[in-house]
Amino acid sequence: GRMAPSTALSLVALGLALLLLDVETRRGWRPAQLLSLAAGTVALLGFLGYLYDDPALHGIARWTRMPVLTGAALTALGMGILLARPDRGLVAILRSAGPGGAVARALLPTAIVLPIVLGSLRLQGQRAGLYGTEFGLAIMVFAHIVVFCLLVGAISRSLDGIEGEKRREHEELLAAEAKFRTLLEEAPDGIVGVDREGRIVIVNQRTEELFGYSREEILGQPVEALLPERFRERHLEHRRRYASAPRSRPMGLLSPLYGRCKDGSEFPAEISLSPLEAGGGVVVMAVIRDVTD
Repeated sequence: GRMAPSTALSLVALGLALLLLDVETRRGWRPAQLLSLAAGTVALLGFLGYLYDDPALHGIARWTRMPVLTGAALTALGMGILLARPDRGLVAILRSAGPGGAVARALLPTAIVLPIVLGSLRLQGQRAGLYGTEFGLAIMVFAHIVVFCLLVGAISRSLDGIEGEKRREHEELLAAEAKFRTLLEEAPDGIVGVDREGRIVIVNQRTEELFGYSREEILGQPVEALLPERFRERHLEHRRRYASAPRSRPMGLLSPLYGRCKDGSEFPAEISLSPLEAGGGVVVMAVIRDVTD
């Protein structure tokens, strides 16, 4: 009536896995997941022992054997530990939206279930006297080859479809970007894009004409470089406040605005601001119009 050695081994492995749940080695290995898989392997061997009626797989000599329900419970515990950190390790691979995740999700169930089913069918046929050991083994190997070849073909076709869809999305993105660039360059007003640090990341041709700077000279510079010096310090504070709650609005409602050209001259301007999501961040687009006339 003592605990089965295989059950004790699985419980020790699961207990260590819980203790090491968040431990990760320098090479990215997670001991908790390896220990959970080890416990699950022992439980799976016990299940196969009952399925194929071989006591050697779920017991040792005359020691107490692992019951079926115990094996099921240990397997559930191991899966629970694996799923406790779904964003890391093996489960993260299964959840991945990339090709690796798609292949893993397609192959893993087949790799586990198919051998068990085919092995059971082969054993039952052999026990019924339908064929001998060699013929049964050959049929089982042949079935594995056929099923996995079909599965590889289906996965390859699916991955080709995914790759084709990504290629189409990429082409559509390039077309949209080209259209955006065309509209940007043909705009009658100057357009300047500024990142969260206040540096200029986008300009159009009209901006070069307004301020007298070439594109290479102005990209990467703080936006205050386009303002008269007397406004720069105050503009820094305005820009910080706007960055905390960006929204579309005009500038200069309480005071006139001026732009400063490369040669030091100034011109009165109307400026409108609009935040734009780009590359995981916010770029503030400023539309600048010379209102000298």
